[in-house]
Amino acid sequence: MKRIIAAAMLMLAAVSVCTACSSESRTVPLSEVIITETVVPEESIIPENITAVYKNSESAYDPEPFSSYTFECTDGADRYMVTISTDGTGSAFDIILENSSFEFSEFRITPPDKYILNIPYSQDAASNVCTVIRNTVTDEAVPDILEFVFYLDDFEDESLAYTVKKFYSIKDAKLEEITIFDETGGSSEKLEYCSDFTLYHTEPLVFMPSPEVSISKDGTVDADIYTYTFEPEAMTLTKRLTDSSYESSPLYYSYKAYAVANHIAKYFTTTSLNVSDYEHYVEVPSVSSDSSDYFFKVDDERFGTLEELRNFTRMFFTEKLVSDMFINAPQKYRDIDGSLYTIVGDGGYDFTLGKITVNQIDVSGNTVIVYTKQEKFSPDGKFESYIDGGNFVFERDPEDDSFIIMEYRFSY
Repeated sequence: MKRIIAAAMLMLAAVSVCTACSSESRTVPLSEVIITETVVPEESIIPENITAVYKNSESAYDPEPFSSYTFECTDGADRYMVTISTDGTGSAFDIILENSSFEFSEFRITPPDKYILNIPYSQDAASNVCTVIRNTVTDEAVPDILEFVFYLDDFEDESLAYTVKKFYSIKDAKLEEITIFDETGGSSEKLEYCSDFTLYHTEPLVFMPSPEVSISKDGTVDADIYTYTFEPEAMTLTKRLTDSSYESSPLYYSYKAYAVANHIAKYFTTTSLNVSDYEHYVEVPSVSSDSSDYFFKVDDERFGTLEELRNFTRMFFTEKLVSDMFINAPQKYRDIDGSLYTIVGDGGYDFTLGKITVNQIDVSGNTVIVYTKQEKFSPDGKFESYIDGGNFVFERDPEDDSFIIMEYRFSY
């Protein structure tokens, strides 16, 4: 009420001042004054003994728009300075290539049809304009590859990938686009872009998309390994199906085994087995707190009970690893009324950790020890370094080319 009276007095004073300045002054009766009550939250009232600090609007974060990005690049022999900027309309990148003799050449990159450029949101993030792929596999000198990502701008065609990539490299002191071919269908098809989202740098001039693994209930593994091979002289990148048998390639056999391990381990780390019915659940008192856990019935034709899930996991991991996985899993799989149930929830995932690639392979009899390295990024997504990705050890059975995983850690 005191606030209403105070507001009325201030209004009257303001009216009086205004009328005094008028050529035709008059007295305004209180009945003509419209008083509006403004409710001020108690927490916004500043006590007299506290100094109020006001933030100037000019101090708010106002990032500088992306203008250009300059970095070093090599063709395998000589080094160059590369500067990338937009064309002013945001529809193309203009690139200037400078050699050691300060000679310049220019190149323009435009997005594929129905896609737009990946323009960094600010100059602070300028390095995100492209990825410079260097040979981190060996000490062999090979040309760097510039990878540009483009985002879908036309969503009418649902078959189009949300992001696609194009690749460029330096040849004869000029930047050129790398032509992509796909030979996985029995013929050589020229592609406008690469739609594989993730590429692992497996050999100096070879890249591997993420293996797509499927495993049947009896343990049969289906995992095709594809690779892209870069040929600097021809400036081509060709996708082919790779023989991943151990006799042909211990490297890609190891990648396949590691993909299988990740495929199974994710159900004990980052996600749960499929659940379809979210309306019905079983509430179980938690053993670690005063709250309850909520279990949902698993909808997976391979696993009707906890023992069936255990037996399946034992086909690929040692008994110790299986025991550790079930004990530590946040999903807490268990039987309820004779059926397999799970907690629907995901474990933690560290997004500053990137792709894991094979660093070295040691073989002792049928035991294969795979040493790995992993990308490490800053919280804002900038690559920092490679860190230890953990050892992956498996024992292979030469009779049927199967394997049992003896050492493994989920590295995310």
